[in-house]
Amino acid sequence: MVNSEYLTPAQKERYRKGKEVEIDDRTKFSYSAVDKHGIRANKLALIASILMDGGMSYVLYKGLNALFNRKHDPIDSAELSPGYHQALEQLQADNPVMNNSHIRFGAKQRYFR
Repeated sequence: MVNSEYLTPAQKERYRKGKEVEIDDRTKFSYSAVDKHGIRANKLALIASILMDGGMSYVLYKGLNALFNRKHDPIDSAELSPGYHQALEQLQADNPVMNNSHIRFGAKQRYFR
């Protein structure tokens, strides 16, 4: 699921192949394993839900880069869909930690030897 919307088998296949996927709320995104940014979208944030081992795992992507050969429209990309907000509420409800201040986005990577 992306922003509380289940992907069709065709959308899943497009995503697996690194092609652009569009869902009903006009969110477009793509994934590339060779791109250092990984996921790109026409929105600044999205929530992906993945069914793993019988349980739902959520991944919140913030500060996404624009899709290839496109620029973010500042107004449109900042407008997050009702599905995004619904997924965010579900993520927060399922999260056993009351305070998420320990989670940082955009922090520098640390390298271990």
